[in-house]
Amino acid sequence: MFMKLQTLTCPAQITDDQSLFNLDLLSTQELARLCAQEIVQFRKRGVSDERYGRALFHRAISRRDDIAWTCIYQQFTPLVVSWMSQHPQVTSLLEYDGIDSLVNAIFAKFSLAITPANVDTFLSLGSLLTYL
Repeated sequence: MFMKLQTLTCPAQITDDQSLFNLDLLSTQELARLCAQEIVQFRKRGVSDERYGRALFHRAISRRDDIAWTCIYQQFTPLVVSWMSQHPQVTSLLEYDGIDSLVNAIFAKFSLAITPANVDTFLSLGSLLTYL
């Protein structure tokens, strides 16, 4: 289930969190919308900015923001499902438990394992997703 992840890359001119605007001023829904746009950019192999995804994870974990967790679940479930489909024992896992149950368990375990104290040790969205 572990795959090497490419990280979203920030253009040089917007790597500083304060250079455009303060992400804390955005609503969780707006942050999630921006994150989704960047995921699309990344999939198109365009220049993308991972700050929105990292900020969304930070908000969910540090603030215990349920809306942020819901957005993370919605946006990253397809990625988790794709990882699961590559696992050599996926067939037996799915026979034992349905895909939705397994995805829920993965996110639940992640949310219990990551804490506000250690979320900042993940320096990229890729590292957070690898931990997931």
